[in-house]
Amino acid sequence: MKALPYIAFLLLFLSSCQPAQQHNEQKGIIRLAMDPAHLPPIAKLSEIAKSIRIVPLETNPGCLIGSTSHLYVGRNSILISTSGGENNLMHFTSEGKFLNKIGSVGKGPGEYSDVNDMSVFENPLKVLIYPSSRHKILDYSFNGKLNREITRWKGLDDPKALNDNQIGSISFKDYEFVIINSLTSDTIKYIKVTPATISGIRSLGGNSATGFYYTAIGRDTIWQFIGNSMQPKIICDFGTGHYSSQDYMKSVLGGQEFQPGKISIAAGNVFQGSGYYHIYLMRENSNKQYLYAHVLIEEKTNKSWHFAEGPESDDILFCTSTDFRTVASSGEWVSVVGARELIEALPKIKANKNFRYPPEFIAQIEKMTVDDNPVIVFYTLK
Repeated sequence: MKALPYIAFLLLFLSSCQPAQQHNEQKGIIRLAMDPAHLPPIAKLSEIAKSIRIVPLETNPGCLIGSTSHLYVGRNSILISTSGGENNLMHFTSEGKFLNKIGSVGKGPGEYSDVNDMSVFENPLKVLIYPSSRHKILDYSFNGKLNREITRWKGLDDPKALNDNQIGSISFKDYEFVIINSLTSDTIKYIKVTPATISGIRSLGGNSATGFYYTAIGRDTIWQFIGNSMQPKIICDFGTGHYSSQDYMKSVLGGQEFQPGKISIAAGNVFQGSGYYHIYLMRENSNKQYLYAHVLIEEKTNKSWHFAEGPESDDILFCTSTDFRTVASSGEWVSVVGARELIEALPKIKANKNFRYPPEFIAQIEKMTVDDNPVIVFYTLK
């Protein structure tokens, strides 16, 4: 969550809750009973991570990275979009060697001025870029060649390429979620808006590797795209005192503040990998402070972990917290940290007696300089 626009979106969009016991009355649905007044003790990274490795990204004048926005880690490639200066999309090997930029920054055909989001496929290798500044979806090969431009439909937002021909998107008209065949423009519509459920902030997140998930402020249900339909995947029971869709529409969008003590489900960075689901949540407490948290849900054991966002929850790197950015094709969970942060944390890392680091891990950090590019961190969960 390094990119400022994405952080701003999440601040308006997310809320926090307590994961507790899950009940699977309906096959395939995860049910979370939550008590917003009594959050569980903060878990640590070392409680769930059994191993760690890092991949420093090559630093040279042609691939300098400041702030990072979107990240994809595949079998042989790392794609990372930058923000804050030139908003490039960089292509690295899985070992961190720079290969090429994908596309070019500009306002001409096949060019973009920002990477608002992207969808990545490995068979065949291609990436679809969704610039917020253009009404086009740009389809590139990994070598940077433009394959085609796809016109974005009016009244739709937050597009995601679900497969080679289908694009899912959020509709702000008659339906909340639509799927469009990018070749024929045929549209299939799901989850119709009703006065009782309409919400001003909706999102379609995920990717082809981790699955696609639909969420909205004021909703207790996280929907997953399965086959040709959207089906409920995670249902949260808040009891009383939580925001409904109407509450949210009347509050923030109506120019009012959140009401203290009320919470609502909203999921940023919902993804699945290696038998776990991840949800990024936020709530406002009675002191009008926003509390951020991550929830990991293990599918087999029904166990959930709650992690506050901040250094207090980090006892492995002491600088990344639990800011999981994605799940790699290898099944490892991934975050991004600055080289400077790792260098400054090295004394604490060396003194840590609760976690065993590979010798090459320490050696990699000792070779870094503060001007190096960001470092990709890989966690294998227990």
